[in-house]
Parts: sequence; C-alpha cells; structure tokens
Amino acid sequence: MLHWHPAAANNDAAECRTARNRVGASRPLSSARAPVTQARARRKLLIFTEHRDTMNYLVDRLRTFLGDADAVVHISGGTLREERRATQARFTQDEGCLVLVATDAAGEGINLQRAHLVINYELPWNPNRVEQRFGRVHRIGQTEVCHMWNLVAAETREAQVYLCIGTADE
Repeated sequence: MLHWHPAAANNDAAECRTARNRVGASRPLSSARAPVTQARARRKLLIFTEHRDTMNYLVDRLRTFLGDADAVVHISGGTLREERRATQARFTQDEGCLVLVATDAAGEGINLQRAHLVINYELPWNPNRVEQRFGRVHRIGQTEVCHMWNLVAAETREAQVYLCIGTADE
C-alpha cells in the first residue's frame, strides 16, 4: 500500500516517476498493533471502499483484529434508511464503536464529524467524490484535526494516475 508524497509542481511523466520513487510502503493490517487503548478510545475511523464485497471483507477482518464485533459497523447502498440512521447514531454516540466501513452511500448526506480519521481503501476515479468523503468528517462542529489517507497499490496504473494528480495541485 502507498501513501502520497508531494512532488514538484510540474506533473509531467518525469516528475510522476520521481514522485513514485518517493512513495513509502506501509505495514499490512495484520502486522500493525491494535490501536485501541483507554487513552485512544474516543478516536473514530471512517473507511471508504468502492465495492460491497471489499466492505464486507474489511468488516470481518477488522472485527477479528480488534476482537470486538461491536467495534465495527458498516453502511452500503443496500442499507435501509432506518438502519442507516441507527448505524450512524451508534457510530457517533457509542464510545465502543470505533470504525465505520462504508461504500459511497455514506459519502453524501450524513454527518460523521464524530470521526476525524478517514481512509480511502479504494479510490474513486472522480476527485470530487474524495472531497465528498472527507467532507463527512471535516464539517462545522468538528473539534479535532482531520486526517485522510489514500491507499493505492504500488506499480499499478492507479498509482501512476494518483501520483500525477497529486502533483498537479502544487
């Protein structure tokens, strides 16, 4: 998995290759330490995926990793309105509920500023959708500094596009 590292302002092919060489690899989920401690119990994480199968996979893995099925909830396009509201309320109000995994069904129209950490497990091709995702937590009433990580597989077309798009902003 990769995280984006800023490169020079010019987004030509040479700069994209240079940026790609500066991207660092992160540890897989299975080797990371569990982030749940008393001091960090209030931290909430929002993970976005593109596909429901990926969402289900992540929910299962995270529940196993955290050792608590109640710590992870999910919302997808197939989630009924009342269930969606109940899930949103549980995520924002229950201290034991630490992670919300969602498809883009949670990317619009709901307030999740109780969280301040966002991971884009799968990136959409439309950059506006990334902004919408981050906008779920970065809202009026947010009291924490918000952070977002975009996960991209190394040596893929997606990584090349992502790095080039990232350098175009500077």
